[in-house]
Amino acid sequence: MAEVAMTELRAALPDVILGIEHIGSTAVPGLAAKPVIDLMAAVASLDAVDGATIGRLGYRQHFNGMEDRLLYVREQDEQRTHILHVVTLESWPTRNQRILRDYLRRHSTDAERYARLNGRSPGCLATQAARPH
Repeated sequence: MAEVAMTELRAALPDVILGIEHIGSTAVPGLAAKPVIDLMAAVASLDAVDGATIGRLGYRQHFNGMEDRLLYVREQDEQRTHILHVVTLESWPTRNQRILRDYLRRHSTDAERYARLNGRSPGCLATQAARPH
């Protein structure tokens, strides 16, 4: 699901999206997660993002008070299915979501601890790993 969404976004904004990655719990193999695909896209400038184009893909802008990014959500049957964070390329290397994802991918014991701290049973890890991403 994440790869399909990233391909759609790249095709819709080919000269704007400079990088896009799957972030969040569903991006960590074996980690129990909510069934929401979190994506992060890098752009040269937030002003370059055409919200109408993203809207045609089923995303709507979500305002949460963070001024250093644009946030879009996609829903199906009133359930959130995707979250898209759009950030500047300048801030891309320091984004906590990317750093945490990469760390948890390399450290499975810490990923299990993270799952417990977030109230997600480690017993669900095998089930979640089998789910297509």
